[in-house]
Amino acid sequence: MPWRLKPRRGLNDAGIASLDLLRETDALGRVAALERRLRAGLEPLRGLPIVGDVRVLGGVGVVELVADKLAKTAGGYLDQVGPRLAAAFLERGLLLRPLGNVLYVMPPYVISEAETAWVLEQVSDVLETESVSARR
Repeated sequence: MPWRLKPRRGLNDAGIASLDLLRETDALGRVAALERRLRAGLEPLRGLPIVGDVRVLGGVGVVELVADKLAKTAGGYLDQVGPRLAAAFLERGLLLRPLGNVLYVMPPYVISEAETAWVLEQVSDVLETESVSARR
C-alpha cells in the first residue's frame, strides 16, 4: 500500500487563510509595484564602472560589482568590497549586507514608495562613491 499524506485540518485552514490574505491585501500587486521601483532605481547603476550586472525579480534587486567591467572580473564571495559597502550603508542608517561582490536589496513588501526611493538613493550614492574610490 503506497504511503499517503493524511490531511490535517489545522494545516489546511492555515494555508487557505494565507492564500485569502494574499488576495485580500493585493500582496502580489504590491510586489509587482516594488519590482518596478527596484528596476527603475537600480538599472541606472549599470553605467557605473564597478557595476557588472543588475538583476531584479519580484522584491529582490541584485547589483553585481566587478573590478574590471569589460572582463567582468570580481573578487567573489571573499571580495573586500562587501564589508566596505556594508559599513557605508550602516553609516547612513541602512542595513544591507553584501555577500562578497554581490549586493542584494530585499526590502519588506510593506515598504512605502518614499522609503523605497530613500533606500535606492542610498545605494546609488554609496556605489557612486565606491566607483570614484576604485578609480584611484
